[in-house]
Amino acid sequence: MQIYKLYLYTKLKTFIFSLLLLGGTILSALGQNHGAKEYYQRGEIELYLGDNTQAIAQYNVAIKQHSTYAEAYFSRGRAYLRLNEWQKAAQDFQETIRLQPRKAEAYFYLGVIFEKTEELERAMESYTRAIEIQPNLPLAYNYRAELYRRQGLSALALQDYHEAIRYGGKQAPLYFGRGKCLVSLQKTQEAVADFSQAIEIEPRQKIYYQYRLEANFTLQKYQETAQDIEHLIQIQGDSIEVAYKPILVLCYIQAKDWQHALRALEALPTEYRTLPTFYAQRGDCHEALQKTENALQDFEKLLILAPDSLAYRRKCLLIHRAGKAHSLLIREADIYLQSKPEDTEVWYWKGLAHFAQKQKKEAKTALEMAQNLGYKREDMDISVQPLVKKRKKKR
Repeated sequence: MQIYKLYLYTKLKTFIFSLLLLGGTILSALGQNHGAKEYYQRGEIELYLGDNTQAIAQYNVAIKQHSTYAEAYFSRGRAYLRLNEWQKAAQDFQETIRLQPRKAEAYFYLGVIFEKTEELERAMESYTRAIEIQPNLPLAYNYRAELYRRQGLSALALQDYHEAIRYGGKQAPLYFGRGKCLVSLQKTQEAVADFSQAIEIEPRQKIYYQYRLEANFTLQKYQETAQDIEHLIQIQGDSIEVAYKPILVLCYIQAKDWQHALRALEALPTEYRTLPTFYAQRGDCHEALQKTENALQDFEKLLILAPDSLAYRRKCLLIHRAGKAHSLLIREADIYLQSKPEDTEVWYWKGLAHFAQKQKKEAKTALEMAQNLGYKREDMDISVQPLVKKRKKKR
């Protein structure tokens, strides 16, 4: 009996000792994990404040105290990613996945790193795996969509943007990205709607206006295009892309908004104001506004720079004719007809100008040439009809 009691005492003592030892180990582990969590939380604060280096230092201590702390690896990977340390970031995200195989965000960030390092196939696989694990992850759809778009797979990109907007809500970059896809698919009107939605959410983003104005210009919506360019000028001033200023001029001309077109022409950089196009456009504006003298001056400057511009030499002829500047008309007509002798009307105008200057012989020659080219005698002014023989009708 005494031996039996001794045996029970020994067993009980061993059990209690083991329990105390186990309890100490558990308490030690709990204490260690509590310390790791504290350093992890410090790291999260530093990461939030943007001090990535200090955040990494805190995560290092957390991981040293708790080597399987998945959240610490994940957050440290994000800090390394911000510092463009791709390899270290990738290692941390891979360790996160080893510890938490269904951590969708870790696959997403791996995809970002692979895309940065131009490992596009691996990036696509990572984004896809993130979506498989978490089908409502808008960032993964967004990045995969952009990767599809870069590869020319606009239809697939469009599907992903639909999902990104579905799960991510009204975010300007998502509408902007989908708009770019729609432009690639030549669905320009729908693209304009998406760019407009992006502008409504983030009205200060100039790139949204740039894409919308280019889409509207393609649709020949000139007033809308002009409005966006004017808005960019307001927010950017002289730093606006130089190419947009001549587009603004063209838009106002196409919209027949001559006053605004003139104002836009005067705002063009110096290098544009010496081109034939500048004088052509300004002359057209003056002509439309019935500022005939100004129009003529511009057309004449244009012809000095581009003497072969027959269309504008003809415009000068029309102005000379309307203003009864007969000598100028004859001189310009002679130059014009050397290049375009088949222009019936110009021969007729020349004939009238000679007649007005009492040069009947020259008038007769010009009018007969007009008649030979098809200008009917009965359509001529009654005063010059006697100079032109009546043609006999063919039997």
